[in-house]
Amino acid sequence: MIKNFILRNKSVFGLGLITFLVFITIITISEIRRIQGNTIKPNLKKLEETEYISEVENTGGLQTDKEDSNESASDSSAEEIIVDEAFWENPESTQSILAYLSENEIDKKYGIMRIDYTDNGFSPKNSKAVIGQKVRWINNTNEDIFIKQKTFLFKEFKEPILLPANGMYEFRLNRSGMWSYEETTNKRFGSIIIIKP
Repeated sequence: MIKNFILRNKSVFGLGLITFLVFITIITISEIRRIQGNTIKPNLKKLEETEYISEVENTGGLQTDKEDSNESASDSSAEEIIVDEAFWENPESTQSILAYLSENEIDKKYGIMRIDYTDNGFSPKNSKAVIGQKVRWINNTNEDIFIKQKTFLFKEFKEPILLPANGMYEFRLNRSGMWSYEETTNKRFGSIIIIKP
């Protein structure tokens, strides 16, 4: 009886075995890369004054505006920050990252991310940032709005945050992860993928 069952489902068992082998291969290769230190690093760059682009596809969500770029352009001698692999060993090293890289250094290197809110919602809607980067939400409407987080990541957003009409709100991202937020009245949402610098 068991023999007949196995023979009838030979293709299912074969497919399961192939899937198992593929997953074991992927896990083994990724473990070998981790041990050897061959990890993929984010491809982030510093934007200059002339590179202000509001399209997420072109910048990966890293944006700056003129006043912030002028500060970094005037100090072109800012030293490159190099962090060795041992620094990233602890995945909960957020405080270490912020202690190692000052807010000023992060602002110079990555700029301030600008997110506009219009009648059509957030722009850019989805973006990428680094831990320690400042985000500036600008309300380009004539009505006050409230921003609340959909994914609980920041205690500062435990309660909705007021973004006044034609006003702005700034917040420094101090944790990594996928974070989503929404405007409470029209339920328009946005998200930021926050990675290590």
